[in-house]
Amino acid sequence: MISGRQSVKYAGRDIEAMSAIALAASKRSLKEFETTLQTHKNELQSDLLIKHHLNILKEQILESNLVGRLWTLTMLDRRWFGQDP
Repeated sequence: MISGRQSVKYAGRDIEAMSAIALAASKRSLKEFETTLQTHKNELQSDLLIKHHLNILKEQILESNLVGRLWTLTMLDRRWFGQDP
């Protein structure tokens, strides 16, 4: 994400934490998101604004995972009962 001259200017645990959160969010991995929150607790939980936005992001990841699972179950139900879409 950050490379070259910018990486020297913006190096540190704060940037590592935000990069790890961005990676977990792009993968839609709630487990990786939670692990990153625990690993970088000091950097991510100390600021109320960041904490608030991370909670919103966590809810969005959870919602997208649930919608995907429900859609899959709906398709399986339709096929099971002979109602192919």
